[in-house]
Amino acid sequence: MKGYKYELDGKEYTLCYTGEAFFDIADLVGDKEFVDALSPETKEGFNTLCKAAAILSEQGELVRRYFGYEPGDVLDAEGLRLTLPPVDKVGLYQAVLGAIILGCKREITDKSKEVSLTRLAQLKKKESD
Repeated sequence: MKGYKYELDGKEYTLCYTGEAFFDIADLVGDKEFVDALSPETKEGFNTLCKAAAILSEQGELVRRYFGYEPGDVLDAEGLRLTLPPVDKVGLYQAVLGAIILGCKREITDKSKEVSLTRLAQLKKKESD
């Protein structure tokens, strides 16, 4: 699983479009296209965007914790709606769509490529803990 890094006010957040996020955002968006429903150009779109960012952030944090990383911060929809400067709306929009696109990509590995032994050792250590 890959996460999209989003920085706001000096803090870094990981946004992940997981299976859970897929259903939650689909319920949030309804019959509209994601690009239109999450558009920060209208109040309704901005509210939906903030909720989607919070969902992706929560899932990103859950994925991070599942893989053994230290707990981090999550975005809050209400906090975003109340404090996000208008100039940062587009950045949030790009981050949310970037996370969705990243989550839809398939990871296909070539069996003939080299394997990172360091990464394998880290994964084994996490499994044994």
